[in-house]
Amino acid sequence: MESEVESGRRRAVLVGALLAVASAVGTLFFAKLANPSGHPLLDALKRFVTVFLVPGLVGAMAIGGNVHAFSFWAAAPINAAIYFAVGWFGYRLFVRSKA
Repeated sequence: MESEVESGRRRAVLVGALLAVASAVGTLFFAKLANPSGHPLLDALKRFVTVFLVPGLVGAMAIGGNVHAFSFWAAAPINAAIYFAVGWFGYRLFVRSKA
């Protein structure tokens, strides 16, 4: 039988992995997210989402050494690593604050 501590760790990893995958996929589709759609609510949601993808883009710019020509394929794993850590730590803090 699985202990409660081990179950909590698995859930923290799952939350981190879900955020990592979502941020990596969002980064790869960043060009489509940045295009305006004409619908005000959808545009606001797209702007909100793209703000969270900026750290990986800045990292890809630093890796590539060029602000104007960078790879979204380099930004995706950076965002995935960042948001895995955010999800993992966030879940752990949430569980501790409930206790």
